[in-house]
Amino acid sequence: MPLAGGKLNWDDLRFCAAVLKTGSMSGAARMLNADPATVSRRLARLSEALGTEVYIKRSGGWVPNPALEEFFDDLSQFASRLLSHQNTLTLPAEREGRVITLTVSGPPTVISHIICPGLGRLRESAPNIHLDLRHEAPAITLGESDILLTPVVPEQGRLVVRSLGAISFHVYALPDVVPDPLNWVALTRAHDTYGSGEWTATLYRGEPVYRVENYDDCARIIHASGLAGVLPDIVARRWPGLVPHSVETRSHSLSVYLCYHETRRDDPAIRLAAAWIADEVRRSREEARDWLARNLPAPSPQ
Repeated sequence: MPLAGGKLNWDDLRFCAAVLKTGSMSGAARMLNADPATVSRRLARLSEALGTEVYIKRSGGWVPNPALEEFFDDLSQFASRLLSHQNTLTLPAEREGRVITLTVSGPPTVISHIICPGLGRLRESAPNIHLDLRHEAPAITLGESDILLTPVVPEQGRLVVRSLGAISFHVYALPDVVPDPLNWVALTRAHDTYGSGEWTATLYRGEPVYRVENYDDCARIIHASGLAGVLPDIVARRWPGLVPHSVETRSHSLSVYLCYHETRRDDPAIRLAAAWIADEVRRSREEARDWLARNLPAPSPQ
């Protein structure tokens, strides 16, 4: 049934833009520090102002009204560009007390072993940029993030995607341990189809003895159990006592991509953060390569 129509309210548009960005009412509520009921009321008011439902019910749930596709596109672009202009005014260091908060999401290994160790350098170069860091499984959409770090090239359109290089992996164990291909440590099954999961399956047979959610726990178990497992070099180098496998010296690599929406291309905060992240990835890869050169055993003579 058509709605009456009326004046547009910017707050209602802001809530709609947040739903479009995050993909859900709950995500928009988190982003705007509101509750889902408030988001629902705002969308209802916007629907009344537009004279048509903003979201419609389908078999898979509530979806944006296809008839408003052009409106949604314009709204998303406007909201992003408005934020970019705001950041342009806020970023200069002389504006003390003004803060820009960016949400950066990525795999735990990238956040914990690349981003976090470099925060001191970001603090020195851009003290008014604050980060909301989130651990995410490899994602193909931005969701609530301003910047997404992922090993999977996103399918969502209109993204700026930048390759930052690759993280390398080797088999690790304690010194003098002879790894057993039937007894090993791995990540949970959800990781089997990406990352080192598929490569690991070519090295070992059967099910691992232990499965864990992240590589730090994997390294912890390798250290405690005497078993072997595949680790990123950037993780292994932070665990004294673990060494690359003296027999299995083959390596695996996993690309890292940095993504943000194309409407934020001119956002100075995004540009600065992206450049800093790229530099931290480069720095981490170089440090891991140098460490590996000192610790990787020479191939056995044939």
